This record gives sequence, structure tokens and C-alpha cells, in this order.
Amino acid sequence: MEKGTINMDGKIYVLRRYENNMIRVFDEDDNVLEIEVLPLLKKINDLRFLNIPIKHSSGTAKNTQVFGREVIKGLNSLQVK
Repeated sequence: MEKGTINMDGKIYVLRRYENNMIRVFDEDDNVLEIEVLPLLKKINDLRFLNIPIKHSSGTAKNTQVFGREVIKGLNSLQVK
């Protein structure tokens, strides 16, 4: 399982990507948040200047699983630096 953490809008969000590629969002107490994941991923991408394109090079939109994997990797690369 891959995961990334971000403090945004005064809240801590934990993004988890499971082996079946599903992306779930949790709060700091490990409670699942019933929110739409893709809009949150887009907001994180914008706020942290990850510059991850929301479309494939072919022009088709990335699904939540693909975009989520890239956002998690982007968040983790920011924390490593």
C-alpha cells in the first residue's frame, strides 16, 4: 500500500492507495472520509504545485486511481527533499 499525507485547510489528510488501485482518504485519526477523492486530488495538485497533468498525453482524462498514484508519489517526493 502506498500512502501520502498532507496538512491542508487546517486538516490532515492521509491518502492511501491499495493493491487493487483504489484510493481512499482518511483523517489523522484513521477515519475514512466520505468525500469525493478526485476533486481533493486536484486541489492538492494545485496547492502543492505538483504540476501533474490531469490528462494523459493522448488527451484522455486520467482516472482517480492513476491520478491518485501520481499525486501520492508527488507528495512523497516533496517530503524527501
